[in-house]
Amino acid sequence: MDYGTANIRFNEFQQSVLKYNSQRIPGTAYTFKKSFGDSYQCLSCIQLGQRRTITVKNGRIVARKNPEDGHHLNCIPIAEDTRLNRFF
Repeated sequence: MDYGTANIRFNEFQQSVLKYNSQRIPGTAYTFKKSFGDSYQCLSCIQLGQRRTITVKNGRIVARKNPEDGHHLNCIPIAEDTRLNRFF
């Protein structure tokens, strides 16, 4: 399924970072880092010891399930007015 345009930037370490604006909690977003190929992993889930991966094809987020589903129980999107402003 297609979940919209991939908003990708590079962080200070020249790593590819993707921001997915939450549809369920307006004003927040999930951040994903490029892991390999077309795959991006949720940064918060990585810190919590779980992997939540999405795929980007032709500049679009594609996945079998919604990018907001399948995260670690303690993974929550972060407010867009925090650290995300450095990149987006």
